[in-house]
Amino acid sequence: MIGSNPLTGCSEKAHFLAIVSLSGLLLVPFGCGDSRSPVIDAPPLAQMDAPSRKGAGSVTGPIHGQSIVIADAASSLFHSHVDSSTSAFIMMSTAASLCSDVESNISRAGSTVVVLGVSNATVTPKVAPTGPGDYAISTMAPGNDAVWAVFTRDSACQPIAGSRATATSGSVALTMVNGNVYQGTYDVVLDSGEHVTGAFEPAACPALDQPAPPPKCL
Repeated sequence: MIGSNPLTGCSEKAHFLAIVSLSGLLLVPFGCGDSRSPVIDAPPLAQMDAPSRKGAGSVTGPIHGQSIVIADAASSLFHSHVDSSTSAFIMMSTAASLCSDVESNISRAGSTVVVLGVSNATVTPKVAPTGPGDYAISTMAPGNDAVWAVFTRDSACQPIAGSRATATSGSVALTMVNGNVYQGTYDVVLDSGEHVTGAFEPAACPALDQPAPPPKCL
């Protein structure tokens, strides 16, 4: 389980889910340094990804007064390491080559990352969406739910405390689900009081569903 300081020494993807965990809205718990893989007999990561390695996304509206320009986006079906729940995991970054960095366990200093998690919470355990639909930002009530969080890394690839923000209301709309690719839009209000909208058209990146050791900072 994620400890009292879940943002220290975690892999790239664990950092993002740890931030969502801090908000109390974690969809699929992910432990730092967990050596258990949720994928059985998986092929090499280089063979798992889709032909297109380039994703796209947008963030319209300020976050802590700053604008964000997305350079790449990636997504995957995500399996919980705690139970058998699954969710859609979408990541957007101001750094390019996002999926390659995840595969190589690299964090980019100065990058800003947005992470979204979407699941059907009308069943137990939660399951990832299988088609288009609308998902409200989670209030821990039964139903379709979503989480949205963002942070920026400093020169040592550590999250800058004042850069973090988590959606407290709004919704995520999935417009297309195709394997590990989840496309859609979002319209959310953050705990900073700011309103942001945007879209995501990620490339498939099954590496997001793989455990990893602490990342390299570049």
